Amino acid sequence: MSGSSINVSLAEKTVSYNIHLLPDFAAVKAQLLTQIADRRHLIVTDENVYQSSGFFAGIAPESVLVMPPGEQYKNFDSVQRIILRAMDDGLDRRSVFVAVGGGVIGDMTGFAASIFLRGVGFVQVPTTVLSMVDASVGGKTGIDFQGKNLVGTFHQPEVVLTCAEFLQSLPVTEVQNGIAEMVKHGVVASRGHLERLAEIASPTPDLRALAGLLGESIHIKKAIVEVDTRESNQRMLLNFGHTFGHAVEWLSEFAVPHGQAVAMGMVMAAQYGVRTGMCTAASAEWLTELLERFGLPTVCPYAPAELAETMMRDKKKDGDHLNLVLYRQLGEGVIVPTALPLEL
Repeated sequence: MSGSSINVSLAEKTVSYNIHLLPDFAAVKAQLLTQIADRRHLIVTDENVYQSSGFFAGIAPESVLVMPPGEQYKNFDSVQRIILRAMDDGLDRRSVFVAVGGGVIGDMTGFAASIFLRGVGFVQVPTTVLSMVDASVGGKTGIDFQGKNLVGTFHQPEVVLTCAEFLQSLPVTEVQNGIAEMVKHGVVASRGHLERLAEIASPTPDLRALAGLLGESIHIKKAIVEVDTRESNQRMLLNFGHTFGHAVEWLSEFAVPHGQAVAMGMVMAAQYGVRTGMCTAASAEWLTELLERFGLPTVCPYAPAELAETMMRDKKKDGDHLNLVLYRQLGEGVIVPTALPLEL
């Protein structure tokens, strides 16, 4: 992970930015200072990152807005709080928002940046495995409103800066959440990535080995979003496990973390694929066992009828059908328009 950069160039707009995988906090902060330069800025983080990561040593506290942690705060009230603070601090159109945190902080801060003064710059500093390999790549921003991520925008960051040092303070469950997304990348686009993940599979995987696979996972996502920025076609592949998983999150009132919900969702999608003849039972069993070896849950606690009803509100609904993501074989995802109501 140390010292490498990945460029993301988007086909439908002349937008290009770098994802810098840096060696440590010092390197991230040095790059951040260079990016901000003389512009006014607001750094948004949450209480967990602010108190436990050690990243904020030496950063002026008056430039930081500390939000409560958790998906339940990914809402309009939090976005309003960010915007009011930006106004109080006198930020202008040259200013930049900086998101230092996981996917919730990144999504909310990016959304606030996209609507403040009709759009200002923002920088992503992802601090979790999940946000490093998924939420920080591709420019999706938003909040939860009557469903998961149903309000938001596409607003690309100026740059993404991160390092493996953030992994040292992550709880085991947060590492596992991110691994679920890495597994998803492998299922839809790279059998080799899946096999390399299998080599380190454990409820507490070696963090150095995991860090070595982060760039590979980011490359998989960036290759997909570069050709389909706004999820009109191929980018939908990245929703494998998410249609089911978002329903689990919503039904649990977000008591089930995103990665755990996606793990359950991937298993349910695989099982649905087996029933419909899309994939083999052996592949579904292999995927289920891999997730379990990482300590991720694979059994959904909700009844099929509850899930099907909740999935009717999924943003991938298109008229009378749902664009469900399945796979033909591990490493080859496929988008399957599926008639509603879904029979689970």
